[in-house]
Amino acid sequence: MTGALVTGLLLVHLGPRTTILIGLPLGAAAWLGLVFFSQLWILMLCRVLIGCSFALVKQPTVMYMIEVAHESLRGRLVGLLCIAKEMGLFSSYVLGSLMLTWRQICIIYACLMVPPMIGIFFFPSSPRWLTTRGRVNEAHKSLVFFRGRRGNVDAELQEVVRQAEDAGASKSTWQQLRLLTKPRTLRMFLLILTIVFLWPLHGSMPVNPYLVIVLDTPGAPIDPSLSSLLCSSFKFIGTIVHLIIV
Repeated sequence: MTGALVTGLLLVHLGPRTTILIGLPLGAAAWLGLVFFSQLWILMLCRVLIGCSFALVKQPTVMYMIEVAHESLRGRLVGLLCIAKEMGLFSSYVLGSLMLTWRQICIIYACLMVPPMIGIFFFPSSPRWLTTRGRVNEAHKSLVFFRGRRGNVDAELQEVVRQAEDAGASKSTWQQLRLLTKPRTLRMFLLILTIVFLWPLHGSMPVNPYLVIVLDTPGAPIDPSLSSLLCSSFKFIGTIVHLIIV
């Protein structure tokens, strides 16, 4: 929760790309801290930092992808993010089934953060965020980077600038609150707020980290590690089917 509060401020002032570049090294350092230190307070601090780094990367990643992707691809790319999340959970159960120590797994997780850290470093900031900061020339270069010189960059940039100007006309907190009081907007806001509040209570979130323990019951017909792999694989397949239906 602390990481989420900090993320909101960083997204406004630094943009999603820079926020991700802060979160990934922080997470890698925290995982390495779990490997090389044994003091309890350092281990607890590393766990807190891992939670903060997760918040610094998760939402900015979705926002960055939405802002840089062409409108014809945004829905599919966000769907791929959901699939990637399930692949990550599946890989964690695979690593657990290899009988590695928890310190060895921490090293693997720290190394996994290096490739996206290098990749995002060479990507430009999103054109929409650059436009909101008045950096239109940099936004044009960013669009050229993501669309190529053959894309209709100028027309898309004009639309991005227009949307930024419309949003800027009501950017004060009081004006935004007044917009929120409109009946249709308020109903949708309350509906989404209720879903977001109730979603963590449906039971899946605590099951994921304790799945192997839950399945390790007396008289289980198969190994609990294999059981967790099967459960995770069905969840992965279910996610793909869900996205196809959507």
